[in-house]
Amino acid sequence: MPVSVLLCEGGTNSPDVRVLSKVLAGLCEVRPFGGKYGMGDRILARRESIGQNVVYGLLDGDFCEWQPLQDSPKPWLIQNNKVQLGWRWQRKEIENYLIDPAVVERVFGNIPGGYELALATAATKIASYQAARIALTLIRPRFTPLSNSFGKAHGRYKHVMPDDLARDSCLQEAEKLVREWNVERAIDDVALQAAFANAETECSPAGGRLKDFITSFAGKDLLWSMDKDLKTLGLDSSTVFLERVLTKLGESTEVWEWLPEWKALRQVVATMP
Repeated sequence: MPVSVLLCEGGTNSPDVRVLSKVLAGLCEVRPFGGKYGMGDRILARRESIGQNVVYGLLDGDFCEWQPLQDSPKPWLIQNNKVQLGWRWQRKEIENYLIDPAVVERVFGNIPGGYELALATAATKIASYQAARIALTLIRPRFTPLSNSFGKAHGRYKHVMPDDLARDSCLQEAEKLVREWNVERAIDDVALQAAFANAETECSPAGGRLKDFITSFAGKDLLWSMDKDLKTLGLDSSTVFLERVLTKLGESTEVWEWLPEWKALRQVVATMP
């Protein structure tokens, strides 16, 4: 059966819902689910209640083992890959797509001078923080409350991020999170340090994650790190910039043509048996 309802992360009027409602316009209803936890159970319960596999979901890419961008959403499979619940974005989260130069050019007509440099500079600036977040994500047991971000709240949306992005500071903050969370030493310092060292290599100038930061780094972190540069470029704050992108997207048609992965997602949803 074709897809009737697609659940996504985020709340009502979130970037996720606003983007997906345009990318999948005319194909299915997009409904916000909030967080990712419990979405799979909701999908299975809804399918059972109506007797058809017409409800699916879309999850963020999140921090995972490094894989280069494929420009196509990844199947979300369970039960030894026999049951498909939906898909995962290739990129970390929805903001990774909204700050893509290809999208920015669609919104502003031409990419503002210096935008791509500001984006690359932001990636280099937050590399150690991303390494810490990746390490925390990969070593924590599944379904645990261990946070993978730290710092103070910034901006209208209270985005949590540290002011000190230096390597040693980020590692120390990650170690502090683990110490405060640890139950019966589920994670030891050696495991965290090893995971951080590996992620740090991937996030270095020679590493795959930094080379493809638009996929593997957190879009919200990149966006906030560009805040001052965006203002210098005449694009106001990161919050205003994001809203301008979303507003233009909402006013546009055939937005799935903006990025290859958006077009691929529309195709797989449209052709589900």
